[in-house]
Amino acid sequence: MGKEFLHDLYIHVCRMLFGVNSKKVVFMSFQGKSYSDNPKAVSECLHSIMPEAEIYWFFEDPESKKDIVPPYVHRMKGNTKSFLRHQATASVFVTNNALNEIPKHKKQLFV
Repeated sequence: MGKEFLHDLYIHVCRMLFGVNSKKVVFMSFQGKSYSDNPKAVSECLHSIMPEAEIYWFFEDPESKKDIVPPYVHRMKGNTKSFLRHQATASVFVTNNALNEIPKHKKQLFV
């Protein structure tokens, strides 16, 4: 089996087991290098109008961002199985760079 097949299978299984969470929104800026740009503005605005939203940010090094990211944000390591699971089950994915190859579900919005 190819890597791409296993990748897509994992995403499909995650969606079957967990579904798409309408309150989960994932963010990434500059491929996980920073907490900045339009994704940051969208994240902060979302929290102000919908504080119950589950906001996940993906970083290359999540620990290095703990002092600059608000406490309501879940910091996650990008390019991991956990990253794929959250991306597969989030209702919205916001990024300022090209999306990695993930099959989009009809209940998801990629921005």
